[in-house]
Amino acid sequence: MKGSIPDTQDETGRTSLHQAAVKGDVDEVGFLLSSGANPNTQDAHLQTPVTLAAERGLYEVVKALAELDATDINRQDSFGRTPLHWCAKRCDVKVAKVLLGTGKANVNVRTTGGDTVLHWACSVAGVSDTSDTRDLEESSCQVVELLIGAGADVGAKNDRGEKPVDLVTNESVLALLVSAAQELDKREEEEAAEAERKSAPEASSNTSSTATTTAAGPIGQTAGWPTKQQQQQGAGTASKAFTKQGVAGGPTAGAAAGTKKKIVIKLKKKT
Repeated sequence: MKGSIPDTQDETGRTSLHQAAVKGDVDEVGFLLSSGANPNTQDAHLQTPVTLAAERGLYEVVKALAELDATDINRQDSFGRTPLHWCAKRCDVKVAKVLLGTGKANVNVRTTGGDTVLHWACSVAGVSDTSDTRDLEESSCQVVELLIGAGADVGAKNDRGEKPVDLVTNESVLALLVSAAQELDKREEEEAAEAERKSAPEASSNTSSTATTTAAGPIGQTAGWPTKQQQQQGAGTASKAFTKQGVAGGPTAGAAAGTKKKIVIKLKKKT
């Protein structure tokens, strides 16, 4: 195809770069890119060259395309799938590392059915070119671990209301998801506690101000309001302010712990 116009599309919408990517011809891919070929041209199914390469597990081609600054590795096809979805379906650790290593991959992008990459990684442990089941389970775990480490949302629900954990097919992946969910709960508890701690001084300050204003009294009010009643009113106001602040600050530690317990129970039932 050397010498052809790089971005000319055939009847299927594919360019020379698409064709080279499908064949796994990394030299031709490099030549076309250096000739000005657009790496983001989409065919009739909205698939880009890097999507086609990831779908087929063509590591060298994916690497050449993904590491190019101009390449959009999050471009979705007609079903909302990205290259990362395809490598998750294949349990392809090498391709996953390349895509995530660019720092450009969106791990929470969704298909038209609402599935994130993590949904696919959890649901397809068993759909791969790998014949050794142990190798498959190991690679599946590695892909899931990479996705979680890159910020994949373990609690995301697809259009069927399913979370990744609802689609798990092996115990090792289940353990990873349980651990990630517990870590998320812990982090949310800490953030809620920190938010409440930071807001406490403000609530105290507002209470003191209210008590002072009451003691002074508005213009025309009878002077000599008993000091004891001032203190009682101030204490009552502080109590109300603290209660409101507790609500505004989000779930208490007990509520968060209850949520955590429900999550763990649900995961155990799945096992």
